[in-house]
Amino acid sequence: SYAAGNIFLPVDEPAAQKAKSLLVDAVKAQGLEVLGWRKPPVDNSTLGAMSVETEPLIEQIFVGKPESLSALDFDRELYIARRVAENAAKAEGPALDDFYACSLSGRTITYK
Repeated sequence: SYAAGNIFLPVDEPAAQKAKSLLVDAVKAQGLEVLGWRKPPVDNSTLGAMSVETEPLIEQIFVGKPESLSALDFDRELYIARRVAENAAKAEGPALDDFYACSLSGRTITYK
């Protein structure tokens, strides 16, 4: 089994790559494996101009669950990885202010 996470990233490509690498490093530090990333389909056709201007880049991360971990322990490790990445992004300064992990769980997906 695996976990999925909805991640808001800065629209600036170098900043987005930095944010993604912080999350990947935090996941790996918890002994977990990143299976991949994807850009989910997004329809912003009903958004106003101001909303479109501030719309984040949205990507999903997938993380494999080690067989040795229970579902509860897996979610605990994912939570720690998410918090470590968020704190590391804050330490990087304003360029990564738009980095936010909406969810990273083997049980729940949230979108905001």
